Amino acid sequence: MNRIRFYTEKIKREAKKFQWYRFFDWIHMRGYGLLFAAVVLLFFTLLISPTAVLVLVTFLLVLLLLSMTK
Repeated sequence: MNRIRFYTEKIKREAKKFQWYRFFDWIHMRGYGLLFAAVVLLFFTLLISPTAVLVLVTFLLVLLLLSMTK
């Protein structure tokens, strides 16, 4: 049990060095969370099948238009 705690604390210290949480917090505070998720989703669909990208892009454009009209 102590060894597990030791490694979790070590991982937390390493994560604080890189401060990835600040990057994701900045994305969340700026309201770019949906855009960031859309870019990641687009990247993975490009890897899987390029034909699905057209459907995904139109879906994302509709989401973008809906979010802009609020």
